Amino acid sequence: MGKQTPVNKVVIVGAGPSGLLLGILLAKQGVKVQILEAAGELDKNPRAAHYAPSAVYELHRAGVLDDVKAQGIHPDAVCWRHPDGTFIAGIRSRFDIEFPMVCLPLDQLDVLLLRHFLAQPDTEVLWNHKVVSIEQDDNEARVHVESPVGKRTFGADYIVGCDGANSQIRRSLFGDLNYPGETLQKQIIATNVYYDFHKFGYWDSNFIIDENDWYMAARITQDGLWRVTYGDVWGLSNEEYLARQPERYEKILPGHPKPGDYKLVSASPYKLHQRCAESFRVGRFLLAADAAHLCNPFGGLGLTGGIADVGSLFDALVALKDGKADDSILDKYSEVRRKKWAEIIDPMSRANFRRVCLDEAESERQEFWELCKKMEEDEELARQMAQGTNILREDFREYLTASAAITEPRYDIATAYIEDVQIQTSLLQISHTLPPPIGIAHNFPVVLEGMTLAAFAVLLVGGKQKREQGWGVLTILVALAAFVQAIGMALMAYLYENDERFFSGWYLDKSWTMCTISWSFEALCAVAITLAAVTLPSEGGYELIPDHG
Repeated sequence: MGKQTPVNKVVIVGAGPSGLLLGILLAKQGVKVQILEAAGELDKNPRAAHYAPSAVYELHRAGVLDDVKAQGIHPDAVCWRHPDGTFIAGIRSRFDIEFPMVCLPLDQLDVLLLRHFLAQPDTEVLWNHKVVSIEQDDNEARVHVESPVGKRTFGADYIVGCDGANSQIRRSLFGDLNYPGETLQKQIIATNVYYDFHKFGYWDSNFIIDENDWYMAARITQDGLWRVTYGDVWGLSNEEYLARQPERYEKILPGHPKPGDYKLVSASPYKLHQRCAESFRVGRFLLAADAAHLCNPFGGLGLTGGIADVGSLFDALVALKDGKADDSILDKYSEVRRKKWAEIIDPMSRANFRRVCLDEAESERQEFWELCKKMEEDEELARQMAQGTNILREDFREYLTASAAITEPRYDIATAYIEDVQIQTSLLQISHTLPPPIGIAHNFPVVLEGMTLAAFAVLLVGGKQKREQGWGVLTILVALAAFVQAIGMALMAYLYENDERFFSGWYLDKSWTMCTISWSFEALCAVAITLAAVTLPSEGGYELIPDHG
């Protein structure tokens, strides 16, 4: 049986995408968050860049998606080719889904996330703080670190290891060599390069199939930077791999380019691992993302799975914080995320890699090509497949305590509002969850708009005198509705940014746009009515019939 524990402060080890994203989500719920990073700056090495729909959903929940979209790109298609560039099969993004894939290099995402994290109250990042040991008791977890000012100790209700494949938190919990799984006997080199693949007919994402000369080429930025990840022989040093890069490019890339034909930005050799920690929770210590599990990068399931961990851990910690669950929900987090890795991430990432570089996967390839062709003809099938990574998410409502599970979480009310184009009706549905002044500010415009419609009807049928004299009343009603609605949204935005009690799941993107359009239109109507009354000539027609009573 679990117990209730506070979640007032969380220390996150690792200032990578998973640590920063988790920090943003928790800080917006009023949790004090410290991030400890062993390095002196954000990681600039070429890493993952593509965020599948399940990951995009979590970026949306954190309120950073608009910035990611503004800086990134939406890949238009993915295809598979023979080494000579001959097209085999492909899938085009020709339909709308709620959270389509977004592409932005991780080093750019990290900068964006860091800015959003530090904009939250009670947050800080401490650079050059390397964890060397850990301890915990019934009251808190602690990490001992080496820092520029000497040895320091940091305590928190919970400490989360988001410190990557070589996680010191995981090593301290299970031992330096205890990371169950295997290292694949394949070598990859991840490079970022400016080279015009489009002139050879390549799509935004391309997988070249060959046992020896396989590679992946994908556009990752708006200005034409491409990620090229290719294979090389096993067993060389990093220096030898980097020295072989020009030779490998000339052999495998379309056009057989010489070094002067492209601009190489970065190159990093990587080993491929399929590993998963034996638990993602030990007391007050938790693991997420690469610190918890690894897979090869083909299909982007490592990054996507890591961000799914963040979403699940956030849900679990907030449920614990709000008294909707006891700490056993953190055991459930570990159980669920390990199962997702074992049943989805590990087998799918292995299959993705086999299709690219192993001859014995030919029958498997043919089945996949047939599926691609079906998706080209069946839009609904293609839409379902595009959202396939949503199975990595988990609904933690079923793990809440019985008393908490009776009431539908306020998040879903907010989500219903965001997706509902009937702005005022939706505001009425959620207003009881808001502080009273905000609820009033959003209910009152509905009343005013009803009064405006009634006044308009009276003016239309009430004769010339009412039409000529009633425009002032109508203008005041419309203008007041616009003003109150604008004030209500402004107050909501302020609480969203500054009040830790503001409910989970609320986002200002689509709702803010719709409400702005609504009150702007009302304000324009008020101006138009006033201008019409002042500038247009007096209404002609009949005179009022004298009352001879």
